[in-house]
Amino acid sequence: MAEIHGRESITVLGCGLMGAGVARAFAEAEHTVSIWNRTPEKAQALTTIPGITMGHSPASACGANTIVSVLEGYDAVRTVLQRVPDLRGKTIVNLSTGSRQDAFEMNAWIGSRGAKYLDGTILCYPQNIGTPEGLVVYSGSQSVFKEHAHQLMTLGRESRYVSDEIGGANIAAMSSAFFITALAAFAESVPYILKSGISSVDIQAIAESLISRLPEQIAGLAEAVETQEFDTDEANVNGYSNAVKSFREAMTKAGTNTVLMAATEQLLAKAQQEGFGNLAMASVAHVNSDE
Repeated sequence: MAEIHGRESITVLGCGLMGAGVARAFAEAEHTVSIWNRTPEKAQALTTIPGITMGHSPASACGANTIVSVLEGYDAVRTVLQRVPDLRGKTIVNLSTGSRQDAFEMNAWIGSRGAKYLDGTILCYPQNIGTPEGLVVYSGSQSVFKEHAHQLMTLGRESRYVSDEIGGANIAAMSSAFFITALAAFAESVPYILKSGISSVDIQAIAESLISRLPEQIAGLAEAVETQEFDTDEANVNGYSNAVKSFREAMTKAGTNTVLMAATEQLLAKAQQEGFGNLAMASVAHVNSDE
């Protein structure tokens, strides 16, 4: 029989777009939510939602045993929690984006205050928080995560625990690097395509067709990097390199920005120089760093 949890108290620190989404999701899950924000106006606006109350200081807001921080950066988390006199027995869940080292240092500091710690990263848009599309990744003590999973999983059905290493969430968040880069690359190419007379409707249709192929490509690429099996009977580095070079040259002649396209061309050219030309795209993961 599934364990049944009733209404619980949760503190949310930070009421920006992400923090507001987190607070709403907890309130909609019928938890009692105390919030705090550096600028009180943002927090005050959320108090119209049933179940949400505002603390006028970090200390007054942090009465709950579960404290979820959505502040911007680890330094901000430390600064705010220094204003809470007693953290003993509480669990701090930090959803700031940072480095593996940031997570290790925060874990040690929180531990010295007598509290438990989980690290996490939000990998979705604010409107996705609390929905089936919501994705937050967590790392740290598995027993601590299990203790709070019924609360934390309400932030998104796609959410997952990824590692007992405290820095695991920040490492796993690097999986989103391709998404950010892909969006930037798309934004870079659209002006040239529109300038050439192709409609935004056609651009969207073509992009959606290509995106539909990504899940299979990503799964295959990740497996190939892990196994170091790069043979392919499909597109190879040479083919991708030729395509990117032609795209970059056309965009350059048209006077549009090619920063990402040029960087991709350079990476693929380096892969060719190192003998990966006839191998799959996954082989570029082993291109030697210039450092």
